[in-house]
Amino acid sequence: MRLGIFGGTFDPIHNGHVRLAIEAAEALDLDRVVLEVAKQSPLKESCFASEEDRLQMVELAVEGEPGLAVGRFELSRPAPSYAVDTVEHYRKQSLDLWLLLGADSLMALDEWKDPDLLLEMCRLGVAERPGHVLKPESVSVMRRGRVDIFEMRQMDVSSTEIRERIADGRSIRGLVSDSVLRFIEEKRLYRRDREKFI
Repeated sequence: MRLGIFGGTFDPIHNGHVRLAIEAAEALDLDRVVLEVAKQSPLKESCFASEEDRLQMVELAVEGEPGLAVGRFELSRPAPSYAVDTVEHYRKQSLDLWLLLGADSLMALDEWKDPDLLLEMCRLGVAERPGHVLKPESVSVMRRGRVDIFEMRQMDVSSTEIRERIADGRSIRGLVSDSVLRFIEEKRLYRRDREKFI
């Protein structure tokens, strides 16, 4: 099985995340893409929504999407979540592994835990995003041959923008799925009158 792993805090998950997973599956001929919900990113501060809420939003976002699944491995481990540990876990299921990420994340790969080991265990599927277009020659010699770049429909949306829009009382319709939108509204997530989740 050709397996893609797309990790993130998904705080919240938005249509750009889902689009990346779908387009990666098509471009890289993946049988399945697992959206792995991080307990806590080592490169970010604490999350705004709880683990349970973030997990439920990802489940709602991928419901009915063939080939997409939700990963809970990182939530079962102590924080922070490291991609190299997650990839090692999924190698038990498949040796044909791709870690999926945006071009902006690739540029910060040297800050990750054990990037050389990570690249030994999997390939990287890198989506070109707005403002972060990569050319093969821009990737270092060490990473050349281990990186597959694919084009992604340009969706200039981020979780930060969505949280800010909610806090300002602006609509996020069209930026997240209808089911995720309803969940956020029902739980009153990301509103100014709700304290940040610690």
